Amino acid sequence: MIDQAGMVEYGKLVYPTLIAAGGKILAASSQAEVLEGDWQPGVIVLIEFATAESARLWLNSPAYQPTRQVRFQSARSSFILLEGE
Repeated sequence: MIDQAGMVEYGKLVYPTLIAAGGKILAASSQAEVLEGDWQPGVIVLIEFATAESARLWLNSPAYQPTRQVRFQSARSSFILLEGE
C-alpha cells in the first residue's frame, strides 16, 4: 500500500538532501518494463553519486533521516547500491 500524499511530500523533501550530498537523479519512472523474470517494480528512481561511499553517507546522514522516515511510512521500498562506470 502506498500513501500517495506521503510520497509527494517525500519527493519535495528528498531533493535538497540529494543535491547537498552531491547526488543526481538520472531517471525516475513507474513505467519499468520487465523483460525477464517476475519482478514487478512500482516506481524506480536511479540516483548517481560520485562514489559508493557518498551514497552510503547520504543514506545515513542526519539531514536525510527525517525524509527517510517519510518514505518508510508512505511506501514499501528497497534501496540498492550498484557500483559502475
